[in-house]
Amino acid sequence: MHYIVYIFIPFFLINTVRKIYGYQYDDLDFTDPMEYVNEDGVYYTLNSILDFFHQDEFRESIGVKELLQRYQDSIKRWEDRAKSNRNHQIFIVVEGINPHNRKVAAQLLAQKLSGKFLANPARTGVGPILDDQKVRKAFHALNKYTAANYVRAISLYQPVVLVRYWFDHATFIMAKRFGDKNLPPSNSSIYQFPEDLLKPNITFFLNDADLDRMSKTQSDFAKRLIKIYRTVRDPAVVEIVSKGPPRLLLQKMMDYINEFIE
Repeated sequence: MHYIVYIFIPFFLINTVRKIYGYQYDDLDFTDPMEYVNEDGVYYTLNSILDFFHQDEFRESIGVKELLQRYQDSIKRWEDRAKSNRNHQIFIVVEGINPHNRKVAAQLLAQKLSGKFLANPARTGVGPILDDQKVRKAFHALNKYTAANYVRAISLYQPVVLVRYWFDHATFIMAKRFGDKNLPPSNSSIYQFPEDLLKPNITFFLNDADLDRMSKTQSDFAKRLIKIYRTVRDPAVVEIVSKGPPRLLLQKMMDYINEFIE
């Protein structure tokens, strides 16, 4: 049931976006693909996110101040723990098409490694400020950097497994924005992970899509999403292909991790 709900919601949203913007994917001229994903909240530097929040219209916003304070608090936590001079343990990101399987498999992986499971974004109590769509997009972008600081702090003591990091949002936006005929070439900078964001040691992409059970529209989108995950780089993504339960996904991830550690 979780799988069906997940597939329905994204395509409902995609159809809504099509109605709002009035375009079909393959009709667009993407001479500057970066411009289009930027509009949808895909940021490539921390400074560009902070510049957004420092605009005059947000300068006195209590909600924005709280968001920025949370980011500053994450820096302090990392700096306080960094004084221990410990070595960092492994940092693993788990992305995937089915959110239920992704979460369960990631939780099982954290347990197997005696590590810490983190979900991004964390719960927030800032409320009304996130009703503004542009602020909400910038918040999710900033939250990636906040999460990275917590990972830095926690990984000094134990492995960290995180779901929904930068690729999660970026790949969905790319798959939504670009049609099969106008996906940017593989050497485009659009696929580049932010240079100033903490890179995972391993990023898993759980490809458990059952394309035969999807409608053509759903299947086309899923195929485009998979293609993008295979194109993103630095770090490259480790694709785990399986239609099995989370425990099977866990075993395949552990097989890779054991080879990685050796």
